[in-house]
Amino acid sequence: MIVRQITGRRIAGMRFVYPAIDIALKLRKIDVRKANYLKLRFAGHILFTARKPA
Repeated sequence: MIVRQITGRRIAGMRFVYPAIDIALKLRKIDVRKANYLKLRFAGHILFTARKPA
């Protein structure tokens, strides 16, 4: 994401990331939660967990 912002263009190899994540999910190498996290991470979205203080 940082490289994309600096250069203003996409990295050529990035189009294979999402299919690779889907294949890993189908082969049960990762769970659905991890697959969603990875897709959001590569898309450049901010992902966090909010927790109420104890």
